[in-house]
Amino acid sequence: MDTPTLLIDNIHNLFSELAVPDGIAEQPVELEKSLTALTEAVKGAAPSYRGLALTLVIDKQSVTVISAEPGNTSDIATSLRLSLAWVPSLSADSRITFYASVPGAFVDLAADLGFALHSDIRLDEDIPSALVSQLTGVGKLSAINKAVGVLINHGRTPDSAQHELRHMADATPSSIQKAAEAVTENPSSALWDRYGSFGHRRH
Repeated sequence: MDTPTLLIDNIHNLFSELAVPDGIAEQPVELEKSLTALTEAVKGAAPSYRGLALTLVIDKQSVTVISAEPGNTSDIATSLRLSLAWVPSLSADSRITFYASVPGAFVDLAADLGFALHSDIRLDEDIPSALVSQLTGVGKLSAINKAVGVLINHGRTPDSAQHELRHMADATPSSIQKAAEAVTENPSSALWDRYGSFGHRRH
């Protein structure tokens, strides 16, 4: 199998597994593992690969994984940003960006990915001074998922639970994370009952 085809298969495999928000918030270790095959495929296409940044945005909350290659990453000279708006349950702001140290290293790969995935591709728009491996945002998304679980236990469907959290955030006003914390701090409160919800009655 040629490198572009392998890379495209790895992209599809990775994001089909991450289409469910719980899979992102509750399994960061599996997320890191899932990136390994993708990383190896990118290295095959661009030997000067230096790392990637993956940002997944779900209901306005983002989870970002930065995976940097060992050693010095201060020589990044090019980047390829791929929109993930086509992935179920992710917002249009979700994206994955690859970095390399040789200018033009991603030109051919960008053409292959754009043709195969019909996705927005941007070259050289995200060039950091260096990369540091890290995982951020999981705690916030996990808190929201837990609040959704509480509301489901009070008679909501998953969709209506998400809608309720957004309504609470808009009515306060506060962030959706703060609304989630209010729910999880008092999980047995009658406020969360289906017909006694925050700020309004549901019919």
